[in-house]
Amino acid sequence: MPSERPTAPWAQCLLYPGVRLLAYLVFKLGWGLKVSGVENVPTSGPLIVAPNHQSYADPPLVGVAIPREVHFLAKQELFVFKPFGWIIRCLNAHPLNRAGDIAAFREAARIIKAGGAIIMFPEGRRMDPGVLGTAKAGVGMLARLTRAPVVPVYIHNSGYILRLRRVSVRFGEKVDPAAFESHDELAAEVMRRIARMKEDADRS
Repeated sequence: MPSERPTAPWAQCLLYPGVRLLAYLVFKLGWGLKVSGVENVPTSGPLIVAPNHQSYADPPLVGVAIPREVHFLAKQELFVFKPFGWIIRCLNAHPLNRAGDIAAFREAARIIKAGGAIIMFPEGRRMDPGVLGTAKAGVGMLARLTRAPVVPVYIHNSGYILRLRRVSVRFGEKVDPAAFESHDELAAEVMRRIARMKEDADRS
């Protein structure tokens, strides 16, 4: 079902920026977080943010790196413990049934059409460290449905987060869904751009 809004609106207003600042400091001091390409991110309007996925740290890494508020889908099991579920709802998390959730897809579309930004992982699941997966059609379907641009993102070294390796987040140039005739073509292009950013990061 679509995610419920926090019962106390003030909580989201206070918790989101406070946690975002704290998480940024933790990533900066603990993992030497480096962010690049923020000029490619529209500061307002409908947007899909499409990062590679290797760690549970990926959503907060993108959240602290991007210069605007974002929403994300999280597996519904994280909402079972109500206090924790309340907290992550305040941080713009929306429950997702990974077995197939039309309601969550519709909620994502609603957020985007209302002018919001949402994180969606094109690979559809976490991959092994250093490995990129094949794009699923979902990100292409959502982009073509909402006509929202897609900003590809490469997160470097998040798969080694427990080894305290330096991490970086790179935002690529946005992809216009109007330029593609199918969901699959659009999704594949997003992953191609992520792969190019990975190559650049590996060389640096």
